[in-house]
Amino acid sequence: MGWFAIVVGGAITALSVVGGFAPVPLAVGVLLVLLAWVALLRPRVGITGSELVMRGLVSTLTLPLAAVESVTVRQVLAVWVAGKRYVSAAVGHSYRDIVRARRLPSRGEAAPVKTVAYADHIADIVTDRARAAREEAGVRARSSEQADLARGVHRSWAWPEIAALVLVGAGLVAALAL
Repeated sequence: MGWFAIVVGGAITALSVVGGFAPVPLAVGVLLVLLAWVALLRPRVGITGSELVMRGLVSTLTLPLAAVESVTVRQVLAVWVAGKRYVSAAVGHSYRDIVRARRLPSRGEAAPVKTVAYADHIADIVTDRARAAREEAGVRARSSEQADLARGVHRSWAWPEIAALVLVGAGLVAALAL
């Protein structure tokens, strides 16, 4: 869906330039491309060395793996470090899947075969890597040493995306005002 939105936004932008430089469709096309990138394509979860990297809409969180206390997945991936919850929309279950999983089979029906969803697989990988990082560092789970590692949590802002959103949004408002 993200790449489709970028193609559609690019087409709107190109048609507005070719069709006599119409400012409103130009701003709408550029904003669609930018929102598709920021909301659908930029969010990611990855492991780099001994850190969990969670890219969000306009920021990137870097968490020391040894500091991770627990990981859960519902509609978003939630990671707890020193009692604080960090979330990423890059990995999660759809609301429909969550509701379907809550339903119990009726009498006489066989329970559906459970398959491991991609989101659960990612949570298992993060949990396993966090456990291995704690063992390598000689840190016990839920200890004061693990809480001290939480100082390594770092958030960096995606300033190019933030600036682009502000500029394109202001351009759309200005184009609509004309």
